[in-house]
Amino acid sequence: FAAKPEQLCKVEGVGKSVASYLQCLSLAIQAYVDKKIVALPKKFEPQSFLTFVKNQYESATKEILDMYFIDGEGAVYKRVGYTTQSLYSVIVEPDELVSTFLKEKTSGIVLVHTHPSGNMQPSAMDDKTTQNIQKLCYHNGVLLCDHVIYSSRGMYSYYLSGKLHELLWDWQKRELA
Repeated sequence: FAAKPEQLCKVEGVGKSVASYLQCLSLAIQAYVDKKIVALPKKFEPQSFLTFVKNQYESATKEILDMYFIDGEGAVYKRVGYTTQSLYSVIVEPDELVSTFLKEKTSGIVLVHTHPSGNMQPSAMDDKTTQNIQKLCYHNGVLLCDHVIYSSRGMYSYYLSGKLHELLWDWQKRELA
């Protein structure tokens, strides 16, 4: 199932249509396995969510950004992943995030992203991105519950560290000035 269509066509009796069929089947199986493996936490609770994050991301080798959706009762009901082939960056356009908020009709989100470098501390860009996402959430009636950074050396929670509140306060203070 991992073979490319060109490789499959070299096998006697396998033409383009069979090779395409096998490739589609492979993608469908992989999508099923990916969705099946992730058992989401029943509720978002900051401390226990870190245990979930550790278990889910400990084998990550590239930068990943995942958004977890939380309903009005605090239940985690869906994950949407934003990944690229890049080791050290994931870019998501603001309109894509807003579109996802509106489509999901979510009450809250939790962001999780990985730092493959091993440094769990947020960068200035992480802080700026978190604050920009807070603004998007605020203007769309969505609560940014946490932003967790996972690295092989540990995790950083914007919520548990107080940084999430600090960024929100800083932004709102500037808006009122």
